[in-house]
Amino acid sequence: MIPLSLKQLRYFATAAELSNLSKAALKLHISQPSISMAIAALEDYYAQPLLIRNPGTGVSTTPFGCEVLKKVTQLLHMAEQLSDVGSAKTIDASVIGTIAIGCFSELAAFFMPAALRLLKQEYPHINVTLKTGDFAQMSAGLSCGELDFIVSYELALDQTVLIHRLKQVVPYALLPANHRLAAQRTIHLSELLQEPLIMTDDAYSAEHLMHLLSGLNLTPKVAFVAPSFELLRGLVANQHGVAVAYSQTKNTHAYDGERVVSRPLADAIAGNFIVLARCKTFALTLPAKAAWQCLEKNSAGLLERF
Repeated sequence: MIPLSLKQLRYFATAAELSNLSKAALKLHISQPSISMAIAALEDYYAQPLLIRNPGTGVSTTPFGCEVLKKVTQLLHMAEQLSDVGSAKTIDASVIGTIAIGCFSELAAFFMPAALRLLKQEYPHINVTLKTGDFAQMSAGLSCGELDFIVSYELALDQTVLIHRLKQVVPYALLPANHRLAAQRTIHLSELLQEPLIMTDDAYSAEHLMHLLSGLNLTPKVAFVAPSFELLRGLVANQHGVAVAYSQTKNTHAYDGERVVSRPLADAIAGNFIVLARCKTFALTLPAKAAWQCLEKNSAGLLERF
């Protein structure tokens, strides 16, 4: 006989997610003593604590609890999928649940505000937790079940990931507004890389760019490595160098008011894709499936100005 119930596991996962027993009880529509008893029973079974009670501030998950939570999350996703098998259940606006969406940090400001507004309009009872990070963090979030799905470029994703391509984008040149090359309609990379290059500090982005350049027998002189897209734009605007980028804002000013310009590259370079991605190991819950389908269906409008 299995000593653990899905109800107990769901109570624990919700409490760990919200870091508060009272909030978890409210979300699950049960009493706080009920959730406390369920978690206590799990801790008795494992003979060690899963949560640390912090008076006045809620609860935090122990290292062991974090490991259990990963497995519990996988199991609950599978149980949700199993409940839908053979059913006539359709996804409509009444679907309720909490989902976790990840977004590559450079894309987040472009895509997620409008995407979250759309999801709220279509599915008002779905609560979205948004997490941003670099390619490695997004990939790790998928593999451990922390994230239901992500919005990212098609980089650092392996065979365990299911991908739906939303839009292909090509790199462009980013220059100070008064740069001598800014007068040209298009720019060859061989011209651009006569100037110091400013790169992102994301390892996968940097590797991807260097691979493109090596294919053209070009070696850049790297001036700065920027930890954020806006810092990269600011460094370019202040004439510290030039950049090659995929993400392209309509704003022609950096944070400090200095201007930048973008120009298409004259070189024939393969583009990259903005994608929805999820781990094949974990079936999407009904709320996550609804959100995925909504973003997939509306991707053209969401990325129209990208």
